[in-house]
Amino acid sequence: MRHEIVVDQDAGIIKVSAEGDWNVADSDIITEKIVDKSEETGIVKVLIDHSKITINVSTLIAYKRPLQLKSQFEHIYPKVVFVSPKNKYKLYRFFITVARKRGIQFEVFKDFNSALEWLLT
Repeated sequence: MRHEIVVDQDAGIIKVSAEGDWNVADSDIITEKIVDKSEETGIVKVLIDHSKITINVSTLIAYKRPLQLKSQFEHIYPKVVFVSPKNKYKLYRFFITVARKRGIQFEVFKDFNSALEWLLT
């Protein structure tokens, strides 16, 4: 999965864009980079744009993933918003619901502008 991570100091956010096929291994690498950037800059607001990825995972993986991410974010408490792929919004909503029940502040939107607006409020 190709990705780019940009720190927007003025807005106080870390922007992540990804494309290609989603998988756990690449996601873990990206998460580690986000954590490093957050610790380096003190920024805990993260926008992850998945609108250009292909994701084919089971509901079980979506259920387990928030707990894995929580352990990766153990030193920071991020506010994370996702832009979902067009045809996977329901899967992302499920993922977000599970994350919130585990104490993780995640949200998802179908478009970039709505996600950014939520993150900045």
